Amino acid sequence: MMARRPASICGCGLRIASGERCPCAKRRKAAADAARPSAAARGYDAEWRKLRSRFLAAHPRCEACGAAAHEVDHVQSVAERPDLRLAWPNLRALCKSCHSRRTARDQAFGRGSPIAGRGT
Repeated sequence: MMARRPASICGCGLRIASGERCPCAKRRKAAADAARPSAAARGYDAEWRKLRSRFLAAHPRCEACGAAAHEVDHVQSVAERPDLRLAWPNLRALCKSCHSRRTARDQAFGRGSPIAGRGT
């Protein structure tokens, strides 16, 4: 029998069973999601979905590791260059893992600015 992970303690002090989320964490996530603009408002409209589908069909492998690609990444972010949002040369196919890694690095792991000394 495999050992279960011990319970964790939330920042609010509540003991949480393995695999569960604290009610306060659920409330924080719901509040953050409610404040977030819609996907269409963030630029993920029908035009983007069609382009994304065509791009993944043309580039089925992750450009970073060669695994099956499921994400389309903007080389230069839409925030930096909105004019390149739908430009094929500004896109690259990535697997979920590589895209998550890239996004975390670009967003400075939630700190809102690039990490000093690290390139993109």
